[in-house]
Amino acid sequence: MKKTLLYIQALALTIVLLGSCRARFYTPNHHPMPLFREKGDFFANASTNLATRIDLTGGYALTDNLGLYAGYGGSTLSNTSTDSINNTKEKSKYAGNMFNMGMGYFLNRKSSEEFRFEIFGDMAIGNYRNSYSGNGPLRYLNGNFIRIGIMPNIGYTSSENDLHFGYSIRLSSIAFANDKYNDSAFWKNDLERLKRRPNYGMFEHAFTFRIGGEQLKFQAQIGLQHGLNSDEYVNAIPFINFTLLAGLCFNINLLAGK
Repeated sequence: MKKTLLYIQALALTIVLLGSCRARFYTPNHHPMPLFREKGDFFANASTNLATRIDLTGGYALTDNLGLYAGYGGSTLSNTSTDSINNTKEKSKYAGNMFNMGMGYFLNRKSSEEFRFEIFGDMAIGNYRNSYSGNGPLRYLNGNFIRIGIMPNIGYTSSENDLHFGYSIRLSSIAFANDKYNDSAFWKNDLERLKRRPNYGMFEHAFTFRIGGEQLKFQAQIGLQHGLNSDEYVNAIPFINFTLLAGLCFNINLLAGK
């Protein structure tokens, strides 16, 4: 049993180390799930994986059926190792930023008190920043992307508004552009991965759970991302990726009492 555990740990470490040596181009962001109920509803969410990512999102219900949201997501991942031959420190770093926005329809509480349904047109503009420093000058590979799609949400809100849960699927297309680098030989394999396809189709699933007071709740979201026409070893988008984010969600009706 101990040997099996050691093998699993060694395999996991190997995967991490191999993955850290390759450029990254996209990290999924938090799925906005407003679960609007009526005009004037406002929500704000802050989530993190406690290591490499933070997401901030806010939204507002303009009418009893029309809502919008906007958000920011940032991710940073670095790995440092020692080159014993040259006695130098080698550091690889990935950073990415994304601005996300959407607008769409929601089923209001007049039609259903507890069951929620909403569907948004979703758009994101982002960038990726890869760098490597070690024996020689800093090497970088940077660029931008645009993601466009739709995002249906289904969920439940308790009548006391202290419990929310739901499922979301984001169906989208992502395209990369404006790649810039200063060492084509060093980034050769990554550039081949990046340029092998002009765009990708994506299914991104998320399960969200919130519990707490009427206005402030703890939130957890589990995500699974699937690149429909992607192979992790030869493309820029992972075939399968998982995320786990936790944070706080604040919601209130700004028109209550008016």
